[in-house]
Amino acid sequence: MSDLGKVDRAFFAEHIYPNLGAERDDVAIGPKHGVDFGMLNLGGTGLVMATDPISILPALGFDRAARFALHVVLSDVAVSGFPPSHLAVSLTLPPEMTDEEFAEVWGAIDDECRDLGVSVVTGHTARYAGVSYSWVGGAT
Repeated sequence: MSDLGKVDRAFFAEHIYPNLGAERDDVAIGPKHGVDFGMLNLGGTGLVMATDPISILPALGFDRAARFALHVVLSDVAVSGFPPSHLAVSLTLPPEMTDEEFAEVWGAIDDECRDLGVSVVTGHTARYAGVSYSWVGGAT
């Protein structure tokens, strides 16, 4: 595996690709090295999915950091050629994040989602001991 960053092609081929759980006929595009989205065939309708960690960099300001984090997540679906439409967000926040800082982050995510026509469908939000910036969750 690479010391930092995404796994390399050889690691993916040896450890990830042969171990993808149950085989299902509805998986139209499954995991591939270097491709950050997958696609399900739901009876002739395609559902494109992607998932990414969420990074909030307080030095950018919470509003700007949240907008940047959201665009990182949504861009993997956008490169498939289909516009993102739905979002699941899991936020595992550091204990020192204040309610006001969270409100700024969530307000920015809401604003961007509204502007892009993306609906938040589900999620999880909590503060946890041992969590620190910048990696504070994930989204699909």
